[in-house]
Amino acid sequence: MIRYFGALAGAILCLASIGGIGFALARWLRAGEPSDARPARPRLGWAFLLGAAAVGLVLHVPLAIDGQISHRSFAIVAIVGLAALAWSIANWWHGGPLQRKALWGWLGDLPIVGRILAIVAIAAAFAYCCRTDLTGYDARSIYAMKARILYESGTIHGEDFQDIHRVHFNPAYPLLLPLVEAQVYWMQGGSAATGLKLLFLCFSLSLVSIYAGQLRRLGGRGMAAVGALGLLFTPIVLECFEGAGLSGSTDLPLATLIFAGAMELSRWIRRPSWRPALSSAILLGAAAAMKSEGVVWIAACGVGLAGISVLRPAWPDRRRLTTALVGGCTLLLLLGVRQMVLRQLPNSPYYPSYFAAVDWRWIRQLGDRPAVVLHYGLAELARAKFWNLLWPCTIGSLVLLRRGRLPAEIWFWRLTMLAGIGAMLAALVITPLHLEYELRTSFTRLLLHAFPLAILIMSEQMAASGWSGQLADVMRASDDSDGASQQSAHRDTEAVARAA
Repeated sequence: MIRYFGALAGAILCLASIGGIGFALARWLRAGEPSDARPARPRLGWAFLLGAAAVGLVLHVPLAIDGQISHRSFAIVAIVGLAALAWSIANWWHGGPLQRKALWGWLGDLPIVGRILAIVAIAAAFAYCCRTDLTGYDARSIYAMKARILYESGTIHGEDFQDIHRVHFNPAYPLLLPLVEAQVYWMQGGSAATGLKLLFLCFSLSLVSIYAGQLRRLGGRGMAAVGALGLLFTPIVLECFEGAGLSGSTDLPLATLIFAGAMELSRWIRRPSWRPALSSAILLGAAAAMKSEGVVWIAACGVGLAGISVLRPAWPDRRRLTTALVGGCTLLLLLGVRQMVLRQLPNSPYYPSYFAAVDWRWIRQLGDRPAVVLHYGLAELARAKFWNLLWPCTIGSLVLLRRGRLPAEIWFWRLTMLAGIGAMLAALVITPLHLEYELRTSFTRLLLHAFPLAILIMSEQMAASGWSGQLADVMRASDDSDGASQQSAHRDTEAVARAA
């Protein structure tokens, strides 16, 4: 029992230190804020996400040099993280009562009933993550086992990585998540994986927090709070079936990194500066180091930016090009470090590259595949046990009449999502693997990567059509009702006291 609580405390302390590093980065880069404003309150979602990205990318460096990583590297990250955590707590405490109250974030904007529901759901997820170990196949055989090998052996040149017939799955997978998990193991002093699911709960809550921050800017506090509550209760965010948020797989962390990187690019589109360019490069570089699909979404973001340049010919200017150079060079550097690690790993013959399928003799045999993939995709969008009704609502929202023209950043979101989903569908059509296997094991995960961006597009469309004002009226009425009921209860209590 003592060992269990010690390992759990180590996991929590490690996640807090990751958040401390991210808090310092978020303040420096002003993540999620307008470029000309200082952060007025702590943003825990951005803090954890930037911290996890930074830790995973920094731990790539020793592997890129000689394929080895010592416990000294984990110790340096832990010392920096704990120092950053102490500074973050002091900074938050000295920020005054307003900053301390702002820690509630979108939860503080909910009516009391919604707040209770959200707190109960988060507390139940926290207790579940503390009591259970990783159970999914991907979580154990792809990521956690690699993390254990890195923690115990400290090399990718041993048989565990170089022998493709070993137990773990596909040795050439990117290593950002295993490296972060190995950091947790080091803080725990062992690889028992106790509390490791808390890492994935933090990614889920970061996604909800960042989404709420973006929606608050577009549709107001009431709409942001209700939208965040709806996202929190989406089954794929807080459940543990294979590929879901708490399963231990990389798909929801990858979706969070892609979404956050796209939001920082949006901030750069609105107000060009080196800060959003740099933060978006870090997040998108981490997405590529999390899973190979991250590279596809980097290309999709490039398509979105190119589309804006075509639709708004006067959009590129000297300042944008200069700051874009900062972000582009940083991203290329991070992709280079990633590639230096991956080139030391063998490719599995059981999972051939999709580029191997780019052959005319193979492609001309696939005439019926587009219809099969499209039919499966339409059925997937209606699977309420994964998505509730958010995908049908997203598609239906596009018919709402909006006020004014589409801003450049909204064009960027839509073009990026279309390019990303289009690339994923094309990959499924030409896959050299069995199509039914790919659809059943990959389609839901690939759709999850676009899910946060899709629901933000839906929410923005609703806000632009005037729904946010109606929702704000409902929220105010609910708050007035809660306040009146509390005053009535207070008066009844005083009356009973006087009678006694």
